[in-house]
Amino acid sequence: MNLLDLKATLHWEDLISLVANEEKDKDWNQYFSVEQQSHLKSQLPKLESGDRTTKKWINVIKRIELCLENGVSPASMEGQLILEDVDILSEETFGDDSELIEAFWEVRKSPEASAELGLYPISPAIINFLEMATRKEISPN
Repeated sequence: MNLLDLKATLHWEDLISLVANEEKDKDWNQYFSVEQQSHLKSQLPKLESGDRTTKKWINVIKRIELCLENGVSPASMEGQLILEDVDILSEETFGDDSELIEAFWEVRKSPEASAELGLYPISPAIINFLEMATRKEISPN
């Protein structure tokens, strides 16, 4: 249901790839320490979950998609507020472990690494929006 909430239309290939990736062995050791893995496995939002944290992350993604559809700049007040919400959610998810945050962000920026770990695929446009938002000052858009 959360996948349907994320996307207006549901494509079978998305479902099949998520299910297929669930069956594959994931090499988390390649990206994270044992301690980091333990933290991630207990704290990362899961699409199959209906918890509030998962819904918050889904809403952030949907808000970025709306910005992209409407041509709202990552440097705009709206883009910066989204970035602030991502920072708050990241702190809730990762605590104050900046090394873990950076390592996880590097994985999320890579479609291959994200797929290898069975993480929900986030479009490069959304990743780019967040990257640009971190580098920009607020503009009037």
